Amino acid sequence: MNRMFVGLGVLFLTIAAYVVGVRVGGQGFGMALYQSQGELAYGHWERYELINSYIANECFAEAKKQAEFSIAEQKALLWELVNTFNSKAVEEYIASSNGGLLNELQSFKPNWDEQAVIADCS
Repeated sequence: MNRMFVGLGVLFLTIAAYVVGVRVGGQGFGMALYQSQGELAYGHWERYELINSYIANECFAEAKKQAEFSIAEQKALLWELVNTFNSKAVEEYIASSNGGLLNELQSFKPNWDEQAVIADCS
């Protein structure tokens, strides 16, 4: 009888440890995802603010350069997800949203050395 209680106790502790581990692990993943999303959102906000300030100061050529750089940067990241990591979920999302872009990504060559240049436009 004692063995049965010990066995049930071990089983209960194993299940409890598993449930706690799944919850803690899930929270860690969720927090990392939220942090990444926050960093991406901040980076985009900062770039949009820069472009907006160029437009407000009538520096249209600089605004255009920043917009083009941002487009190329995002396209390079999409290229990497589709071609390097073989992300079928991303590929399917792009195909359903903009099939033409998916075709462009097949022959796209990212320029990882290109840097955004922040011009003074006051």
